[in-house]
Amino acid sequence: YEIYQCDWSSDVCSSDLGYVTFPSFHAAAACLFAWSAWQVRWLRWPGFALNLLMAISTIPAGGHYLVDVFGGVAVALAAVWLASHCVKSSSGD
Repeated sequence: YEIYQCDWSSDVCSSDLGYVTFPSFHAAAACLFAWSAWQVRWLRWPGFALNLLMAISTIPAGGHYLVDVFGGVAVALAAVWLASHCVKSSSGD
């Protein structure tokens, strides 16, 4: 089957509609999943390895550029920081 169904007069490809390339939310999810699995000792390294593979695979399999992956990692780090900050402020520390 044909991957791209393009209308070259409008520069819109149906395979591109509905997709977000920056930031890579697969890379963000990989960071968040690895971060959450880190607390479970037996899941720490297998979770890290699998999620690292997911983040790396976004370039050849997900149609992302390296900068998209870095953007996804930045989103994940911001989310972790914000969640940690909210938990600390709600607990009174």
